[in-house]
Amino acid sequence: MLKPEFTGQFKRDYKMAIKRGCDPKKLEEVITESGVKPLPLGMGI
Repeated sequence: MLKPEFTGQFKRDYKMAIKRGCDPKKLEEVITESGVKPLPLGMGI
């Protein structure tokens, strides 16, 4: 099974979603359910 990685594009999309008003808790829940570790809080967002 391939291991997903957080690319620069994903980080930019995540940051844009937060700016647009998406709930970070819901985004982290979806990421966690997909089997990927959540983003660290100190990522600079």
